[in-house]
Amino acid sequence: RYNRGLALYKSGRLDEAIIDFTRTLEVSPDFIFALMNRGNIYSHKGLFKNAIADYDKAITLNAAEFLLWLNRGLAKGRLGDLQGAVSDLAQAIAIKPDDNQSRLALAEIHTVQGDFSAAKAEYAKVLEIDPSDDRAFQSLADWKMKELKISLPGMEVEHEHTKSAAATLTSLDVE
Repeated sequence: RYNRGLALYKSGRLDEAIIDFTRTLEVSPDFIFALMNRGNIYSHKGLFKNAIADYDKAITLNAAEFLLWLNRGLAKGRLGDLQGAVSDLAQAIAIKPDDNQSRLALAEIHTVQGDFSAAKAEYAKVLEIDPSDDRAFQSLADWKMKELKISLPGMEVEHEHTKSAAATLTSLDVE
C-alpha cells in the first residue's frame, strides 16, 4: 500500500494517497515515511494541524530526520505559530547545516516577525553555502535597495519585506 500511495501522491491523486498511507499506518503505525508523506499531503491541502500531528509522531520515532523538522516548521509557519516554526527550522538546520531550504524558510519567518537583521543573516548564510542561490541574492539586493532609499533625506519607503515574506513562506513547498 505504501508504494501505491507514493505513486498516487506523485501523480497528484492526493485523497487516494492519503487513504493508502493511512492503511499502511494501520498495519505499520511506526512507518516514518508513511507519516511524513501523509503529513506532506495534509500540508499541501492546507490541513496543517493534521500535518503537524503526523510530523509530531514521526519525530518521536526519528528525531534525526531533518525533513521532518523542516516540514513541521513550514506547517507551523503557515498555521501562524511563528515561534514554533523558528524552533523547528533551527532544529532542521542543526541536523543539516547546509540545507538552504530550511535557512530560506527561517529567513522568511524572521522577516514576517519583523526581525530583519536575523533574516538578512540567514540569507547571507544561504549565499555562503551556495553563492548562486537567486532567492537569497535577490532578497539581500532588495534589502540593500530599501536601505539606500530609506537613507535618502525626504524619502520614506515602506518595508514591503513583511508582505513578500509571508507570500514566499506560503509558496515554499514541503519535501
